[in-house]
Amino acid sequence: MKKTLRKSLTTVIVTFCMLFLLSIPVQASAFKVVSGKEITLSFSSSPNQSVQWNVSDSSKLSLISTGTSSVSIGSYSRTSYSATFRGGSVGNVTVSAVNGDTGNVLSTATVTVIADIGFKLKYDTVFVPYGESFRLEPINVPSGESLTWTTDNPYATVSSSGLVSVSFPWHVTTVTCSTSDGVYRATCTVIGETPSYTANRSMTVGDTDTLAYSLRTSLSDISLTEKWTSINPNIVRVDSKGNITANAQGVAKILCEIGNCTLTYNITVSPVATPVPTATPIPTRISISNASVGNIKTQVYNKKLKKPALVVAYNGNTLKNSVDYTVQYSANKKPGIAKCTITGIGKYVGTKEVYFNISPKKQTIKSLQSKKTKSAVLKYKKVTGQSGVQICYSTSKSFKNAKYTTTSGTSKTISKLKSKKTYYFKIRAYKTVNGNKIYGPYSSVKKVKIK
Repeated sequence: MKKTLRKSLTTVIVTFCMLFLLSIPVQASAFKVVSGKEITLSFSSSPNQSVQWNVSDSSKLSLISTGTSSVSIGSYSRTSYSATFRGGSVGNVTVSAVNGDTGNVLSTATVTVIADIGFKLKYDTVFVPYGESFRLEPINVPSGESLTWTTDNPYATVSSSGLVSVSFPWHVTTVTCSTSDGVYRATCTVIGETPSYTANRSMTVGDTDTLAYSLRTSLSDISLTEKWTSINPNIVRVDSKGNITANAQGVAKILCEIGNCTLTYNITVSPVATPVPTATPIPTRISISNASVGNIKTQVYNKKLKKPALVVAYNGNTLKNSVDYTVQYSANKKPGIAKCTITGIGKYVGTKEVYFNISPKKQTIKSLQSKKTKSAVLKYKKVTGQSGVQICYSTSKSFKNAKYTTTSGTSKTISKLKSKKTYYFKIRAYKTVNGNKIYGPYSSVKKVKIK
């Protein structure tokens, strides 16, 4: 019973104390903020209030954002109301938090905006290998102010004089340096590793490349500020991202500054190699006499020059007129033998001669009669260039078992024919050259019944 009573009494006392503490009104306070920097003000009050933040001079202090957070104890709760401001022009400004429904002032503060004196650390990033130290150097420290040094993790430590010592490799630590009043603050990223890279490389004039380095850290993604500089920009040019262009022959140094580390790249640029001229091979000349020429059909005399197209080939490839060869024709008008002289051009040389026949033109049977028993008489006219006429006759329309005879005149009597039979006749002129006959086309067929 006593134990239960003691426990209940303790709960009541604790609850009363908490309510008392949470109900203490926030008194007006004074704060400082550097021009261009941010400051967050807050106060605690009852929940569910519509709070408006007022600034007496918005040129000195501008509201950026507001927020709330609540704490509950049993059935009682309190809310923290906060606002973040950015410092503007130098001077004093009053900030008040007002209940938007009642107009009651819930909290006030005086903020003094002071000038930015450029307080910072010499490097925003330093590389300190595991087991080594590096002293950070603050710049533009206010006169009479002492400094406080802190780190955000145990992987590196910092002394009261700014000496940073790395106790774990690869890790990233943020070191903060503050003035004693907390107004001026500066940070530096400490990396327990140094970049590795290939210092020497070769290029040719006109080449482009990208310089790079590798860095092993505990963070998968880390942003570093790099400053790229070419000591010899007329030889090698570099942009802000490490992209390089070789402009001329020579040796150039490229510097990459990252915090307390400077990477030096030595670039050797060679001239563009002059291509070695290659001897133009002498084309193999082929004798056109080794080419084959397709058969040329016999041409029929028509008073015009005959120039039949030729099919000239070499090793199975058809050659082109005026590209691989030219052709000249001679004796190519009257019945007889005409000549083609093929002359190779381009990769073909020499000449080749081929021939074709020109026959007399088509003959015509002028008359066909059978005036005497068992005979027939044909009459026709000579055509240009003919040496004679061949006569073909048969009792068959298709000239089966036909008989032939020739004559050099303009008429011919055919004897020993079968009486009462119908005979069919056709003739053609021919030209005799070197004992060979060149026949022209047959005439139209005519028939006669023999007496």
